[in-house]
Amino acid sequence: MSDNEKFLQFVLNAKKSKDRLIITPWNIDVIPDELYDLDFVEEIILVGNNINFISPKIQNLKSLKYLELIDCGISYIPEELFNLTSLIRLVFTMNPIKELSPSIGNLTNLKRLGISGTLIKEIPDEIKYLKQLKCLEIANTPISHPLNSILELPNLDRIVISDYQEAFLPKKLVTLARVVPI
Repeated sequence: MSDNEKFLQFVLNAKKSKDRLIITPWNIDVIPDELYDLDFVEEIILVGNNINFISPKIQNLKSLKYLELIDCGISYIPEELFNLTSLIRLVFTMNPIKELSPSIGNLTNLKRLGISGTLIKEIPDEIKYLKQLKCLEIANTPISHPLNSILELPNLDRIVISDYQEAFLPKKLVTLARVVPI
């Protein structure tokens, strides 16, 4: 039985009881469509897989609060993901994602956004709509422009950055939030 088949069996068993799926690492290269039918799942953590692709069907996971896709080879975030307004934590650390959609502003319940180790060069101004955001992780990204829109985040109290990125933070923000260079 291949890893993909074993994972499918795991997902099918999850239909019966689990509201949390931690998949680390299964060496899967595809997320089976059956996973997107688990509308009761609140947490999905995928680490060290090579899935590359998230289906637009992710929007079916209406109960999803925590989504962490770490080191999974994902290069694109489907727009449909930004319809999951119940998300509290969204982490895409260590993926070759190049762009963060302005639709990020739809995730108004988000408290933690992790994009460290991605290829994202710019944070959309729409991040200012994430009024619940407490933690922003942008270390080891090519972000190299002023992040003035994050000044409008009243609950932001932690920013994880690389040393060289401190120059791109508004001076006022450095005094308001806990800036954690790594």
